[in-house]
Amino acid sequence: MSLSSGQYKEVTSNQIASALNFLDCNCNYSEWIKSGMAIHSWSAGNDGFCLWDNWSSYGSKYKKGETATHWRSFKKGSISIASLFHAAKSAGWGYKTNSNITAYTVKKDSPNKNFLMGAKQQEAISTPQELKTAEEKFDNFLLTYHKTSRRAPSDHPYLEKKNVKPHDLRAINFKSNENKEILNSLVIPAFNIINETAIKDDSYALGVQTLQFICPNGFKMNYPGRPISGCFYLFYGVTETVYLCEGWATGASLYEITEATVAVCFSCNNLSKAAVNIKKLYPYSKFIVAADNNKDGIKYGKKTAKLIGGTLTYPPTESTDFNDYISSKKPENKEN
Repeated sequence: MSLSSGQYKEVTSNQIASALNFLDCNCNYSEWIKSGMAIHSWSAGNDGFCLWDNWSSYGSKYKKGETATHWRSFKKGSISIASLFHAAKSAGWGYKTNSNITAYTVKKDSPNKNFLMGAKQQEAISTPQELKTAEEKFDNFLLTYHKTSRRAPSDHPYLEKKNVKPHDLRAINFKSNENKEILNSLVIPAFNIINETAIKDDSYALGVQTLQFICPNGFKMNYPGRPISGCFYLFYGVTETVYLCEGWATGASLYEITEATVAVCFSCNNLSKAAVNIKKLYPYSKFIVAADNNKDGIKYGKKTAKLIGGTLTYPPTESTDFNDYISSKKPENKEN
């Protein structure tokens, strides 16, 4: 599917973010400049700049301030947003749109799979107006995230406590519903499958259904009003064996020592619901459910392993998870 020239005015920041998800931020200089010019043709203001700068910041050659210098020099010309979409489509991107949903295809070999959240699941709300209001509110928050988030620092208190790297996490300051300012909160996108059947090559359209926030003191909360049931977060690695676990820090620890794909399911209650979706994404993989060593963790871990034909494992010490177990056996890690 492609956008006709008459549809370019309908392009949203979420669509551009999802397209960038398929482009290598470590591309050569010429391709990098072309991506910026393409986005500039869509919006020469702060919205366009934040998308380009945020994506660029994931590259190993990124220099703070360099994107702003080039952005100011861009002029309207022959490069349009269509060129960026064409490059993303060649890399495996696909999309469909209507008033309430933007979907995109995630393939296993995409270069920056966990970049900006470009898609949303509809939630069950009683009236169309409530649905519209909730979607607009979520859109506004995502826009704030795109503009103001930053790379999570390796010395973030939660990451230091858990002795894991930040990987691709972003951090943000925001106000809660109680109008309390939450500083330096980690943001974890919770994905779900949008389309019921694979598009092609065992690829599915994924969307961000909600977000989880982790405060510096370790307190966790989800974006209000958006269900996390069936959601997951992926560390993309080798797919011969896929691990499933509860929390993000546990997933980070497993990924760092195995280099395998790890699916974070957010809670023991959500393990089996997320596992059904994970098996759709990786139908030919072996599964290991890395449960927490407590009553509920083992109970739901057994149920999940049986459901997907996987193997159950848990750390040897009671009331611990694999982050506790792995972190206790490695030196403190300050590396980015």
